[in-house]
Parts: sequence; C-alpha cells; structure tokens
Amino acid sequence: PAWCSKELADLMHSINYLIISNHHPRVGHRSICSQEPRQCIPSNFVNEDVVALPGLPLNCYKDSWLACLLPNERKKLNARADKQYNF
Repeated sequence: PAWCSKELADLMHSINYLIISNHHPRVGHRSICSQEPRQCIPSNFVNEDVVALPGLPLNCYKDSWLACLLPNERKKLNARADKQYNF
C-alpha cells in the first residue's frame, strides 16, 4: 500500500512467509483443497487506493505519504506519535 512504511511491509511479508511455511496437515490427515493460504508474489506495484489503517504507530506510515495528507486527514488517521513500533 502507498501509506505503508518499508519496514512494516517487510514485516508483513515475513509473517506471510511464516504462515505458508508452517501450514502443513497434521500427521495422518490429508490436506483439504482450497485450505492452503494465499501466496503473495513480490511486486513493485503500489496500490494507491488502499485505505490506511488508523491508529498505528507513526513509524508504520511512509513519511512521504504522511506529508501529503491534509490536516483533517491526518487527524482522522489518529497516528500514535507517542509509540514507535520496533521492527
């Protein structure tokens, strides 16, 4: 997403990788079709239309995206300036 910092995007990709790598049927059970998690293919595509999640720590948002917001949009975003996410 256009609003997402690189660090947060990397974290989300890591979580996707862990989910996929840990998704195996239990011993003695078959895999059920269409139960596998979706695999995200890395891409340089940036979706400008994705709505930003409100209330995240300030360092989860891309600085250049934050700079383009109007004051009322930034207020609605309710970014947590008092918190920093430790990636």
